[in-house]
Amino acid sequence: MNINVKGRILLVDDDACARLYYEAIFSGAGFLIDVVSSLGEMRDRLTSVTYDNILLDLNIGAESGIDGLAIALKDAPYSKVHILTGHGTVPIAVDALQRGASGFFEKGRDIQALLDQLENDPRKPISCDSDLKSIGLIGRSPALMDVVDKIGRLRDVDSMVLVLGESGTGKEVIARAIHSVSKRAGQRFHAVNCGAIPENLLESELFGHTRGAFTDAKTSRKGIFELCSSGTLLLDEIGDMPLPLQMKLLRVLQEHEVTPVGGSTSVKIDTRVIAATHRDILQETRANRFREDLYYRLSIVVLHIPPLRQRVEDIPLLVDHFLETFKKRFNREVLKPCPSLMNKLVSYKWPGNIRELQNAVERAFVLSTNGSLNDNDIFAHLSYNNQSSIDTTSETNSNSDRFGLTLSDAKTDFERTYLEHHLKNCNGKVGAVAKTSGRYRADIYRLLSRHGIDHLEFRG
Repeated sequence: MNINVKGRILLVDDDACARLYYEAIFSGAGFLIDVVSSLGEMRDRLTSVTYDNILLDLNIGAESGIDGLAIALKDAPYSKVHILTGHGTVPIAVDALQRGASGFFEKGRDIQALLDQLENDPRKPISCDSDLKSIGLIGRSPALMDVVDKIGRLRDVDSMVLVLGESGTGKEVIARAIHSVSKRAGQRFHAVNCGAIPENLLESELFGHTRGAFTDAKTSRKGIFELCSSGTLLLDEIGDMPLPLQMKLLRVLQEHEVTPVGGSTSVKIDTRVIAATHRDILQETRANRFREDLYYRLSIVVLHIPPLRQRVEDIPLLVDHFLETFKKRFNREVLKPCPSLMNKLVSYKWPGNIRELQNAVERAFVLSTNGSLNDNDIFAHLSYNNQSSIDTTSETNSNSDRFGLTLSDAKTDFERTYLEHHLKNCNGKVGAVAKTSGRYRADIYRLLSRHGIDHLEFRG
């Protein structure tokens, strides 16, 4: 592994000659560079790889780099996005920068200026708000800064890390931050939700499989561990991993090698593992639902991520950040909350944590008709849920309230209520909810994660 890599770049350009030119320039300068020729290919890459910088051609065939800018800002919030053009104008450059681009460069002429901008060390010390924001962290609260301090101390080591925290606290963001300041920053980062993939597929997803290993194995396929060798793999919701697979994972972590499903030959790997869970993992260990030896293997360094109610001083900063993000995404502006609304935001406990806050701000942003946030829109999910729980007989009134929402919000409200209703009736058993609703367990887990619902709260 080359630990002197300056960073990882994704180039999006439909011109084959330009791709070869930039690939030679940036590879020679010490960068890792991936090249794609369409926005669809860019989207696919951004789902599995974290890039320090994205270079977007202004005209990608029939596609627009400005459209690609909006996609990149949404799907790769940790990356800087630069626009490249062969015939740029000042108004276009200004528009791109206002929409969130970090730079605007003319092809072939601004190459040294572009190199100078990209050659910043991606692993610089975390010392200010802009540094925090560059790795996806927003806030200045003592609770958050304690986590940031530990992330800084992990920058030069490869120890395994166990990230613990409630649903919606940003455990994946923390894992990405650990990766982005480490010596593996230029390599691949991948997150796998161990609770969202069916048990019979998870082993193949992690370790790969050989041709004919099972019915649908038409060809051999590398697993995520092998694909992430020299990079970082986040095993999210590790507490939901089945016990038989926990034993195999322990062996992989001890031997630093994987054996594909159906294979007999081991493959050496150099993958850094970060694990995360919202569960009380020690309680899971005592209840024999999680292997004790695997827990001690994973928990060399343990990071406890504070819930939002323990870092309320960060709420105004988070709201400002979300408003700025939505401004770029929706190309409109909404004013910051007035003092009375901000007091309500800070006073509320946010059981869904940052995810709930972000969804609430987005809802109020898109529903705003006068350029300001409305507290009824912010807390709409609370009034609906409270009405459902207090008066289950007033179905007509509930439906009337739902008709006042957008179709998307009405669907979201119903989806959450539907899940909670069946979780109550099924005593929190996800398998029973899946059977009742005619969906796969993995689908239900994904929906629960999306709505920040912990099915264990419905047990007993």
